[in-house]
Amino acid sequence: MTTDLYANQNRLSREGRWGFFLSLLFVFSISAQYRIQLFGLLVHPFLILLPVAFIFSRIQLKIPQRVLIPLLLFFVMFSIASFQDKNPLFEISKVGTSILVFLFFASAVNTDRDFRWMSWGLLIVAVVIGVMGVYEGESHGAVQRLSGINVLEGLGNKNAQSLYTLPGLFFGTNLFLRYLRMRKWILVLIIVISIFFIIVGIFLSANRSGWLGLAIIFFSYMVFSGFEMRTIFLGGLLMLFAYVSVDYYASDIYDRKQKQTVEGFASDEGRKILILESLRVGWENPLLGVGYDELHAEMARRLGVARFGKKKMDTHFLFGYIFGASGIFSLAFFIFFLIGMTRALPRPLGMAPLEKKNMDKIRILLISFILLYISRSLFTREILYSPTFMAGMGLIYGYYVRRSKFSVSAVLISKK
Repeated sequence: MTTDLYANQNRLSREGRWGFFLSLLFVFSISAQYRIQLFGLLVHPFLILLPVAFIFSRIQLKIPQRVLIPLLLFFVMFSIASFQDKNPLFEISKVGTSILVFLFFASAVNTDRDFRWMSWGLLIVAVVIGVMGVYEGESHGAVQRLSGINVLEGLGNKNAQSLYTLPGLFFGTNLFLRYLRMRKWILVLIIVISIFFIIVGIFLSANRSGWLGLAIIFFSYMVFSGFEMRTIFLGGLLMLFAYVSVDYYASDIYDRKQKQTVEGFASDEGRKILILESLRVGWENPLLGVGYDELHAEMARRLGVARFGKKKMDTHFLFGYIFGASGIFSLAFFIFFLIGMTRALPRPLGMAPLEKKNMDKIRILLISFILLYISRSLFTREILYSPTFMAGMGLIYGYYVRRSKFSVSAVLISKK
C-alpha cells in the first residue's frame, strides 16, 4: 500500500477523473439555458451527476474529525434554524449540496496529478467566463458598460461572477508557477493567455470585491514562493495584465468605481449598515437566529427600504447571515470548520526536510485560499453555496491531508 502510494503520484485516480469531470460541469452553471428545471428550481447540471460520482468513484471520506465534525454540526444547527422559514428545504438543500461538493473534492484528490487536473478544471471555467466578459464588453454601449459586464445576467449579480473566476485564477496561478519551474513552455503560454482573459473579465465586471480578490491572490503567491525570479516574473505579469485591463478594456469602469470609492457611495454606506444590523439581529436572537426570511425582511426594515415597497434585503455578508438567520452555535461551528482546516497536521518523526517544506507550502496555499474565501464573504453570502469556492477549498484541503499521508509513506519507504 505504501509503495503504491509513493510510486504512483503522477497517475490520475478514478476519483480524480470524476473530480475533473465535475469541475468542468461548473461552467454550465453560469447560464439559465443550461440549468435544469426541477421542482420549480433551476438546478446546477453538476448536481445531477454528483450522487453518481459518489457511487461510481467509490469515494471514501478522508477528512480529519477536527474539520468534519464542526462542518456537520454547522449543517445540523443551520437546518434546525431554517425550519423557522416558510420553505426551509430551499436553504437546507442549497447548504447541504454545497457541503457535499466540499466533501467530494476533499476526498477525490489522491495524487499530485489529481490535484493538477482538478485545478485545470477550475481554471477552464474561469477562462470561459473571462472570454465571455471580453466579448460582451466589446458589444455593450458606453453607458451600459459603466455598471459592469455581468455574464451571469439573470442568474446572479457581479458578486456571483467573481465567485466563479477567482478560484480558477488562484489554482491557475499555482499551475503557472509549477510549469514555469518545469520549463513546460507551451503549458505556460496557455496559462498566461488564460490568466489574461480572467483578469480582464474581472475588471470589466466592475466588482471591487473581485479586484480585492486579485490583490489577495497576488500577495498570497508572493508569500508562497518567496522572493525569487519566478515570483518577480509572476508579479510583473499580473501588474502588466492589470494595467492593460484597465487602460485598454475598462478605463471608464475603473475611473467610475475609483471616483465612487473616494467620494463615498450610497451602496457602500448601505453595506456597512447591513453588516452591523445582521450581526445585531444575531445578537438579539442568539440561539437560533430568526431564519432566512425574517432576517432579510428585518434588513429591509432597518435599512429603511421597506417603506418604498421593498420587503426584503440581502445581508451581502456571510457571517452576519449565518449569525442572524441561524444563531451563535451555527456560526461558531462554521468558524471552527474554517479554523480546523488551517491547523497544521501531525508530522511523523524522521520526515525529510524537503517534505516538511512542501507540507508548509501547501498549508500556506490553503490558508491563503481561506483568506480569499473570507474576504469575499464580506461582500456576499452566496459564497456559502458557490460550487467553485467550495470545490476549491475541498480540493486544496484534501491535497494537504493526502500529502501528509504521502509524507508518512515516503518516510516509511526510505527506512526500508
